[in-house]
Amino acid sequence: MLIRYERERRIAEIITQPKIAGAKRLEELARAEHALHVLEREATVVERSRAPLTPFLHGLTMLCGDDDGANALILLVREQGAERFSEADVRVAGEILGPIAAYLERRREATLAAPPEQIRTRSQAAFYVLNGAYEIEYCWQPEGGRSHFETDGAANAPRLEARIEERVRELTAAWSFESPLSLNDGVAVARTSYVIRVFPLRGPNGVRIGVSLERFKTRNAIRAAARDYELSRREIDVLGLLIEGRENREVAELLRIAPSTVNDHVKRMLVKTQSRNRAELVARALGWNGGT
Repeated sequence: MLIRYERERRIAEIITQPKIAGAKRLEELARAEHALHVLEREATVVERSRAPLTPFLHGLTMLCGDDDGANALILLVREQGAERFSEADVRVAGEILGPIAAYLERRREATLAAPPEQIRTRSQAAFYVLNGAYEIEYCWQPEGGRSHFETDGAANAPRLEARIEERVRELTAAWSFESPLSLNDGVAVARTSYVIRVFPLRGPNGVRIGVSLERFKTRNAIRAAARDYELSRREIDVLGLLIEGRENREVAELLRIAPSTVNDHVKRMLVKTQSRNRAELVARALGWNGGT
């Protein structure tokens, strides 16, 4: 159960798995736990839940955020008959809290900046933590919940789908874990409807690759971008192909125009959107103010 906050701990949304038994009761418990923490300033903490948990027996509450306050509250519960959360469970929760907090803060900033129409076209994002070998160490999925993996020496370590991993590798190709200045955020599109964002995560075990993956209705995003940035009909055509990951040469061939004309359209869109490069142009078109 996840509560995601707007500014000043106002609830933006409550995320749970609607098909599981007791989902309604879980939402009630999450709201009760929220009420017990809302006036506090501690932002990153793991502790045993304070709210009465009936019919559940054990609970952990994770507050994610920074010194200005929390941006999410995560409630973990176990039913009666299950083992109590141990101190080891608390430590593991604390280890994954930092990456989760970083991801949720980025998502909150992007959501606050995105046009309402584009917010409505987004699905809930899946979140992954990858090591330097692009193996999945941790994931959170809207329908599947969270999973933690031991990858050291694992023969069949979990990985992203091949096409998604390929784009993640492209976005992190210039990264050097020994050079913090090289660890830039990035955004790309895979299979035309998946938006991939990568960002560095720093924790006690070193730098990891944060990846969020969400479905996006690209057509609605382009329509919103056309309105917000006053794009021409041809610029809209070019932008749609850029979002698909097409190179200028491919765009020219598909639209049957000269490559130099494509370059001119891209340059004009960079100016209109105040973007530094194609990746940032795509990011802004998809509703984020940040790019690479």
